[in-house]
Amino acid sequence: MTPLEPFVIDESLQGQAMIVRIFAAIDYVVRSHDHQVASPALLTQSDTDFARLCAELPDAPVDLATSVSASAAITRVSLVAVHQQLTTPGSHVVPIAIHARAALVASGRILYCLGPSSAEQRRRHAQRVLLQEASSYLRALKSADAYAVMQKLVPTEGTVDQVKAQVRELERSITRLQGERDMLDEMASVVGALLCELGPEAEDLEVVRQAHREHVMWLFHFYSGFAHGYGWPTLCPPGELVADLVVITGVAALAMQVLEERTQQ
Repeated sequence: MTPLEPFVIDESLQGQAMIVRIFAAIDYVVRSHDHQVASPALLTQSDTDFARLCAELPDAPVDLATSVSASAAITRVSLVAVHQQLTTPGSHVVPIAIHARAALVASGRILYCLGPSSAEQRRRHAQRVLLQEASSYLRALKSADAYAVMQKLVPTEGTVDQVKAQVRELERSITRLQGERDMLDEMASVVGALLCELGPEAEDLEVVRQAHREHVMWLFHFYSGFAHGYGWPTLCPPGELVADLVVITGVAALAMQVLEERTQQ
């Protein structure tokens, strides 16, 4: 795969079948999002698993409902962009892959928080996501606080100190995630387990889980390379974009399904 490689639709029956699966998953993500995630307030207005989880979490600069709502919206718009590019003649492979990566990371955060069957594990994962996002927010605020020209971006007085205090409080009891990679690594294991539960019986479920984990992690690394403008992805074995999109859109659809289940009474 190269930065200027055009996307060419596989006209074989197998290729067409995979495109149909991709479009069906994207359609489900769009319909599910538009039905249930109009605003963060709608996610916590009833006595649901998600509302109970939010009530158990510590104070944070960005609450879980806001974070999950944003992840769902980013998943939706990224996959709509993928759909548009797949159906536009002359599209290139890499922009499709970069949008797909955004959907993978965003839907991965939803599954990391809400996918585990254990309520305690969901709480622990949600706490880590709160700390991860709060730390990212703090880094942005501290950078903007030093701006001399872009005054509109400078935080109001006391904002940096307030967020810094909240981050310190979260760090007292929460194990920090070491970036997106750690979150996706654990998410991939969660997804592998969920797919094993939903899919047909396999002789070795551990092999299925491990295979899915490795595939998801490779997609993250490979497409992140292109997203950062690196050249090393061109040195790797060529990927199968359509097959990768089947996995990524499947993960996204699973995330929206889990979100529906956790927000229903």
